[in-house]
Amino acid sequence: HMVHNLHLEDNVILHFMMVPEEERLLYYASSDVVVLPSKYEPFGIVCTEAMSLGKPVVVGARGTSGFREQVIPNGEGICGYHINPYDPQDIAKFVVNILKHPDLAATMGKNGRNRVIEQFTWENAAENTLRIYRELVEG
Repeated sequence: HMVHNLHLEDNVILHFMMVPEEERLLYYASSDVVVLPSKYEPFGIVCTEAMSLGKPVVVGARGTSGFREQVIPNGEGICGYHINPYDPQDIAKFVVNILKHPDLAATMGKNGRNRVIEQFTWENAAENTLRIYRELVEG
């Protein structure tokens, strides 16, 4: 209703269905920021996908949230922001900050992509899983 009432139909895409991978990648590519205000997320693949494509992210980071480990919200490696998913003003504040500061958004995107490449590849996941199995068998 808000999108319609504010005449934002040309600027906001609302999608409530699964989309093919190629189409999903186009959505990421055309976005300025990816907002994932999840209230529960053990590990968010969608966040990793967005970061791998160089997009700054705004993520829910309360309660059980793997986003806290995925997204660095400040400092040299900043790649997005942690928000309270129950507070629309908190979400808006950080989205607006990214949109108003394109240099920051570019830095976040670059840092996010580097973080995914360094930390969250399938190869790393497999190596870490094997390491844990070896520790269990040996210990």
